[in-house]
Order: sequence, then C-alpha cells, then structure tokens
Amino acid sequence: RPELATYAPPRGSPADAPELSPEKLAWKLGAVRTYYDLPGLVERLRDAGAYVVARVVVHYDRYLAQYDPRGKAKDWLAVKDERTGLAWVGHADSVWVDPYAREAWDYHLAVALACAEAGVDEVQFDYLRFPTEGEVQYAYMPHAGGRSREWAVNAFLDRAEDVLRPTGVKLSVDVFGFSALYEKRNPEGQDVDEMALRLDALSPMNYPSHFGAGFYAGPGRTWRITKDCAAVLKARLEKVRPVEPPPSDPRAGSTRALLELAHPGVVYRYSPPPEFPGTRAACGNRPFLQAFDLMAPKDFIGYLRDQIRGALSGGADGYLFWHANSNYGPLWPALEPRWRPLPPPLNPMPKVKPVPEIPAGTR
Repeated sequence: RPELATYAPPRGSPADAPELSPEKLAWKLGAVRTYYDLPGLVERLRDAGAYVVARVVVHYDRYLAQYDPRGKAKDWLAVKDERTGLAWVGHADSVWVDPYAREAWDYHLAVALACAEAGVDEVQFDYLRFPTEGEVQYAYMPHAGGRSREWAVNAFLDRAEDVLRPTGVKLSVDVFGFSALYEKRNPEGQDVDEMALRLDALSPMNYPSHFGAGFYAGPGRTWRITKDCAAVLKARLEKVRPVEPPPSDPRAGSTRALLELAHPGVVYRYSPPPEFPGTRAACGNRPFLQAFDLMAPKDFIGYLRDQIRGALSGGADGYLFWHANSNYGPLWPALEPRWRPLPPPLNPMPKVKPVPEIPAGTR
C-alpha cells in the first residue's frame, strides 16, 4: 500500500495565506514543492482502495532550522555548534531543528494537520529524533532547559495528539531498528515503550543491511534479523497498557498536565475517548523493510520475501518497504500475486544446519 513520501500544500499564491500562517511560512522558507494536488491524489488512492499514509519529516529540516521567527538571531531554531554559535552541520551537510523548540513543533504539526484534512488515513512522523551522525559532541540544543531527550520526543507526540486526534487520523512514527530492539536510553531520544503509549503504530527500520555481520551470520541471516526484531518489539508492546484518567481538576489546564506536574517522568496515556475514532488502545508493530539493494544478495526477490516471512513470523502486524528514491519496481514481483499468502516461514530456524532451500516456483 502506498506511502506518500512528499507533502505539498494546496496550489496557490503565498499572498493568499494569512500573515505567519504555516502555509505562508512554508512558501517563505522555500519548502513547497507542488508535485501534485494532495487532496485530489488522496481521493484517487482512496477510490482505489488504498490505505494512505502521509510521511511528515520533523527535525531534519534545513529550511526551518535557518528561520528566525522572533527577529532574535539567525538559526534561532537550529541545533547549534558550541564552537561557533551557528547552526550545527552534521553528516552529509545536514542541518537540524532543535527538537525542544515548540515553534518548530507547531509548524510541523500544521503540515501534518493539512495532510489529515486532505483525507489521509495516517500521519507517520519521520526523523522524530535527535541527530546522531557527524560531530555530535559539538552539538547543543539551546531550548533544552535541562530536560531529557525522551521528554522532547514524547512532548511532541502529546502535542500531536491534541492537534490531530480530533480529525480521526491515525498516528505513527518510524524509529531506528536498534531503538526498538534494546531497552535502554539512546542518543536519538526514542524510548519506544513511552512512544507506544501515544501512537497507533511503530515502524522500526529493520533493514538487514544495517545490522553488522556480528549480529547474525550464515544461512538464514535475513530471515532471522527481521523475525527477531519483530518478536522483541511485539513482546515490549504487549506490556503497554493505557490508563483511565482520574477526575479532572479545574485548576489545571488538563488532567494529564496535572499528573505530570505531580509525578515528573511518569508517562500517562488515557483510554481513547469515543470522539477520537482514529485511536486504538494498543500500538501496532509494523516494521520498515529494505527495498533497496545495499548488501543484498543476487536473488533480490528471495531477499525481499525472506524479510516479509521473518517479520510476519516474528509477530509483526504488517510491514512497509522503503527505498529512498521511491524505486519500487523490483518489489512488485516479490509481492505478486498479492492475494496469495506467502509460503510458511521456516520456523524454528536451525542454528547450525543450513536453511533448506525453498522449492522452485514459490519465490
């Protein structure tokens, strides 16, 4: 099912938008690409029976990082370089928005809201994390205020729920594969146990090419990676349960705010209210799999199907495929015929003996 990898506001002149509106700001930043009419495209996809996911990139935003919303200083919203005081430049000349900056949250959530109002079924946030590549030892966040990285990610998602849940759209985030695999703090700030309390689905990037040879080696490596990653996240998500809200207090802006003030560091997620039909009580496990050929074997179709078999046998609720250039042509033969189930997984996986060959004609 397709994923919309680009957001474009409706066609029109920036002068038609109110002062400082997110749409006008997007035009001012030079971030708009009118590749298509989004509402019209969504309508066509929905008519074809597709489930439409809008991918919204968050903190990896060179355009917004260089914007000065208050006339204070250049790069006021950016992650800063402690050596120069200017915007920090990471791997591949990347420039990041400070994940603690609330002005940046509101801009990206306005983009997400436009996607929801265009009729998409789900908004998936990408790069909802801190930078981890490059000279990160020199990067600092001017808006941090002593708060943890996990706080920044989860507070953004709290705000996303407030803004987007009334539309009925579902929410998801893609995370590093290792963030979902290990129960520990990480430099990205992605604590999947806490994020799951706020989401309808998590999509860890379980690309076999990104796991070193020491992780798994030998026959069945592809299948084992996607299977074990899915199984670990499934077990973690089964422990996540929503809680019922206590009686509201008129002295607080919200019950959640009151609880978080009384119990710092504790995460509260309420059972979904009936007026928010897009929510669900449990977070889904829907990994990203690898549609690009980095470190892939010659039998690429078999490689794709091994990833699918592994993910589903590990308990994944579904799967997505990713190719940075949206070249999904080689993927279709692996999915055809789409209405026929894949061959059963090779389970349990032998630890010593080679994996039996799959009979010809089933790949």
